[in-house]
Amino acid sequence: VTGVFLAANQMLVRGVAVGTWDVDGQFYPYYVLVADHARAGRLVQWDPWSNAGLPMLGDPQVGAYSPVNVMMGWLTGGTSSGFRIYWLLLWWVGGLGMFMLGRHFKAPLWGSSVVSLGFLFCGVYTGNAEHTSWITAFSFLPITIWRLDAALCSRRLQPAAEAGAVWGLSALAGYPGVIIITGCM
Repeated sequence: VTGVFLAANQMLVRGVAVGTWDVDGQFYPYYVLVADHARAGRLVQWDPWSNAGLPMLGDPQVGAYSPVNVMMGWLTGGTSSGFRIYWLLLWWVGGLGMFMLGRHFKAPLWGSSVVSLGFLFCGVYTGNAEHTSWITAFSFLPITIWRLDAALCSRRLQPAAEAGAVWGLSALAGYPGVIIITGCM
């Protein structure tokens, strides 16, 4: 599954292509802002460069308080390659989550792989790849469902807490509408 995903996105992986539209004009600059602050040991609160200043801590799509976003920014810096790694990693997490959900439902390896590939290349991802906040929120959907179903099946609180933590993590850098739909599911 990972090989097919990377092969399909090989131009991004090799650095000979970049995302267009919102991913380049909005989400990459957000990532650079978060990464630069992370490398300076700070969290983003304010963007002084846009529209005479904007509060960044109130927009969940920025990912100013997302541990994943901050950690990836700190590790890779505010570079184009760092952003592409972050963007593809979050997208890949959705496929991993779907694979784990399939295995939880006792699907064979090949079945979980097929479902995972179908999920990775579904319309939400391919139609909204430019919206990193959609990718972030949607990628945590199967993991949230997997952990919630594990909690219901085992009648234990730990998997339920994990489902809530994963859902909350997705809300720290995800599109609010997708976060709400995940909660409804």
